[in-house]
Amino acid sequence: MGIHPGDLSAFDCEITYDCLHALTMLVTIIEEQ
Repeated sequence: MGIHPGDLSAFDCEITYDCLHALTMLVTIIEEQ
């Protein structure tokens, strides 16, 4: 589609529940530090 893996990777990630859940856990871990 002419999209580089990094341009919309975060956007595509939010569409996927599993990835969104992983991002949420990652943010939680970062905030705890």
